Amino acid sequence: MTTTAEQLTEAIAALNGAAAAYNGKKAEIDDALAAAQTGYDALAGDLRGVVAQEGNFVGTVDPDEADPTRVSGGTFKTIGELIGASPANACVTVRLAPGKVHEITADIPLRGRTLTIYRKDYWLNPADPPAILRPAVYADATANRFYQFTDQRQPVRFTNVTIDLSGTKDNAALPFSGVAGSLIGFSHGGIRQIEMGACEVLGPATIDAGDVARNIVTGIGAQAVSMAISGCNLSGNVVAIGAAASSAAIVSHTNNTFAGGAALVADPTASAGRLLMN
Repeated sequence: MTTTAEQLTEAIAALNGAAAAYNGKKAEIDDALAAAQTGYDALAGDLRGVVAQEGNFVGTVDPDEADPTRVSGGTFKTIGELIGASPANACVTVRLAPGKVHEITADIPLRGRTLTIYRKDYWLNPADPPAILRPAVYADATANRFYQFTDQRQPVRFTNVTIDLSGTKDNAALPFSGVAGSLIGFSHGGIRQIEMGACEVLGPATIDAGDVARNIVTGIGAQAVSMAISGCNLSGNVVAIGAAASSAAIVSHTNNTFAGGAALVADPTASAGRLLMN
């Protein structure tokens, strides 16, 4: 059995060992604290810059990218992957690789993000092949539908992109939904702001009896739709704004062409009083 003196000697030895261990680590701890303080000071001194950087998210989408970085300024394989990686309410810029089909295979909730989508380097390389944005078609129990951009609260802009809405039905026995036959999803009482420049919009050459033309956005459910569209070519059974039976729309347009059944607004006569257009 150890004596009291021996116990005190062991305790002192343990304390001395702990002190030696601390002293051996003190310089490392001090360096870590200094680095943390430097980082904090830099953050506190440039809050505007930090917020601006975090609030802007940019990426290039290439479905054939072998090793996507999946960070802002980097590469992604799909549009949905890029938008999903960005903070909610951010300003998101999507650069689509030219000569590729960029398919939307699930609904993409925007959740307050401002969205800009364009063909990468279109101003530097205007002769590059198109970047094709194509929502896939699926069928539920009642109708055929597009996968869409949903929960839109901020502006969405498309520039120099081919938007292919000509997809065939997933279930030929069902109609194509007028509400879900659009690229931008709707919400009751929502506001939809769409900007389009130098885009090609493709609809199906023919549609079944009872179906409606595909559209970029549909006016329904007390929505307020605002669209500015310039230098775009629409062809096939497609319209920029679908039915406006229970909504209002403001449309500003110039230098667009329409062929093969395409139109700017579905049945503008029936929309009289709910449509303001130049």
